[in-house]
Amino acid sequence: MITKRIFCISIIAEYLSKNHIKCSWKDISESEILKSSSLAVAMEYLGLLKSQTMKEYAESRDGIFKLCIDEEASETNILSTREMIDLLPETFEEWQK
Repeated sequence: MITKRIFCISIIAEYLSKNHIKCSWKDISESEILKSSSLAVAMEYLGLLKSQTMKEYAESRDGIFKLCIDEEASETNILSTREMIDLLPETFEEWQK
């Protein structure tokens, strides 16, 4: 199980890697953020968006859809990035309850 924070960091890392961008994940430009709604949602969750314009942009997006397989229920669900974040625990301790 992963936490919300780890999930968001992995979205950012994947975006930077796929696009061959070499910068700190805290210093991604606004033009890059506008290219990926999942990136915007992840950065919003982590509190990394600096301008009010980017915060409003992220709030209006849900992120691309992710495939979520629930092995226990033998189901496959399609969730937005925002829905996936909402489902994940904040901490490992929260997940263990």
